[in-house]
Amino acid sequence: MLIQYVGFRPAKRKVGPYRWEDENGYVQDVTDATVAAELLTHPPNDFDLAADEPLLACGLSKHEAAALALGGILTVVALGGLSGRKLANVASDAGLNIDDLQKWVSAAHSMGVEEAAPVNENGGGD
Repeated sequence: MLIQYVGFRPAKRKVGPYRWEDENGYVQDVTDATVAAELLTHPPNDFDLAADEPLLACGLSKHEAAALALGGILTVVALGGLSGRKLANVASDAGLNIDDLQKWVSAAHSMGVEEAAPVNENGGGD
């Protein structure tokens, strides 16, 4: 999940193995679902989804993407791989409306993501 540091600059921020600084445009691809969810949900709101985060093309807001991260879904491939019980579990775990989640899964499919795409334990596609 592409996350941008939007707090005070020119400060550098480091969270776990991720570092936001001028050299990387203050954008990092966060692959840890727990870290992504924390960055997007905890004050002082210094982090946001990067403008080119592919999940935004599926119609998700920052808060919805953070909820998906809580459910372990960090990529469009992982989103497109949801179906059946896994889809219901993610909706329940993330506190999302299952109809909205199905709409986003359909949007991922329209982007060329296969329904049966495997989802690894870190929320990404294989």
